[in-house]
Amino acid sequence: MEAVQLERSILACFFLDQSFLKDIDILNEDDFTVNEHRKTFANLKSFAKTGLILDLVTYTSQFRDEKIIYLSHLVSQVNASSKNFYDYCKQLKAFTSKRKLLEITEKINKNINDPEIFDIAEREILSIRDNNKSKQMYTSREVIDIVVQQTYDRAQNPNKLLGIDTGFKKLNEVIDGFQPGFHVIAARPGMGKTSFAIDIALNCALKSDKKVGFFTLELSKEQIYQKMLIQETMIEGDHIFKARMNDKEWEKFNRSASVLYNSRIFVSDDISKLEEIVSQARRLKKQEDIDIVFIDYLQLIDCSHGLNENEKTAKISRTLMALWKELGIPIIAIAQLSRGPESRNDRRPRLADLRNSGQIEQDALTVIMLYRDEYYDPNSKDQGRAEVLIEKNRFGPTGMFKLGFVGPMTKFVDIERVANR
Repeated sequence: MEAVQLERSILACFFLDQSFLKDIDILNEDDFTVNEHRKTFANLKSFAKTGLILDLVTYTSQFRDEKIIYLSHLVSQVNASSKNFYDYCKQLKAFTSKRKLLEITEKINKNINDPEIFDIAEREILSIRDNNKSKQMYTSREVIDIVVQQTYDRAQNPNKLLGIDTGFKKLNEVIDGFQPGFHVIAARPGMGKTSFAIDIALNCALKSDKKVGFFTLELSKEQIYQKMLIQETMIEGDHIFKARMNDKEWEKFNRSASVLYNSRIFVSDDISKLEEIVSQARRLKKQEDIDIVFIDYLQLIDCSHGLNENEKTAKISRTLMALWKELGIPIIAIAQLSRGPESRNDRRPRLADLRNSGQIEQDALTVIMLYRDEYYDPNSKDQGRAEVLIEKNRFGPTGMFKLGFVGPMTKFVDIERVANR
């Protein structure tokens, strides 16, 4: 069936069976090549919001620019079966993709000398892919069976985490491991947020045998692996940085380097644009089937030009929200807090301290904040302790618990491990 005939058949199906209006967002106006068809589709989208019963008389009374003779012919003469509606839509989307690919090819040929041509081409092709994804409504019967089975499975394995093991006992208890979703780890500079993320990444990769993607926008890949070696060996950072280790430390260093060499951690330090991060994460999922992604850190992500800070943060948050849904894995974004805590007597961070936080607060599954009192008060009673504040937890409690913090290695550990050292 040709594209124009498909367009007619789809429009006829809406009039033959109004129930299809609930799925009208499967298509877009640019899926229709004939101006008259595009206009009718746009009007049908508007009509779907009215809640009125769809018939030709009611419809044309709402949209007087459309002729009832044309619509009558469309419904009566087009050989369309409403049973094939979703197949018609799928075929039309395929035509749209091919048409847009041809348009992109022409655009590439015209701009072949543009230094950004690879980024432009990738962005355009990914937009076709996103537009071509099917959007579907599910019945209660389809979903409730899944939810009930998941609940029974959990009852059979009450100690099994729903998400990925973070390596921290109390954190696992509160958030049930890192579940598929958009998560935020936030703190002021000097609190150890990158180190905390690396601790979790190492726990995921080395203890749970997970495949980890780590996007570092601040440190180099070599610096990330240096920090990993420090945290894994528990050798003071200065000893490793200056290569001044005793025999026992060299032995631990070589052993840990071998473990990391064979781990499945993928680090990227040469991309910062939002669309590049999304594209690379998709590749990692497709090629390596990664289990979790870390991005350090959110405010350094290069977004569309012309946006103010609020708009930029909102776009990044919405994009990462969409990314976890697409990949079905946890996306952990490290974020820097505003200077709000510095102006208060109690310098513990709050949700409102997230820079331009409205969209992040809305989108994030969990927001985890870090606070170390010894950073502000050298005489603090909480030497070697860090507070982990769960400021948002969509499916569980919020609150605070403490971890040990080993300063020379910038490593976080469970309190029990500190007591046993």
